[in-house]
Amino acid sequence: MRLKDIINSARNILSVTVKPTWDEFSLLFKIVLVGLVIVGMYSFAIQLTALAFVNFRLYSSPYVIWGLMGFVIVIYFIVYYKGRKSGWW
Repeated sequence: MRLKDIINSARNILSVTVKPTWDEFSLLFKIVLVGLVIVGMYSFAIQLTALAFVNFRLYSSPYVIWGLMGFVIVIYFIVYYKGRKSGWW
């Protein structure tokens, strides 16, 4: 694409857009905030689990660590499917 085509395309997009209402904006803000909280909780759980395994590795064999990781994954899937069945998400 040439530069002129890009500029015309940007003008067309800007001419179609409208400013969102306060309700639309607040709904979008809430959705983004909930998404950030969920991603933050997942990253915190992964970081906490990794920290526990790093400290635990000094005192046990790799088989115990793999077993614990498998256990954590199984618990995660049980909670996930129970939540789906109960209508939590």
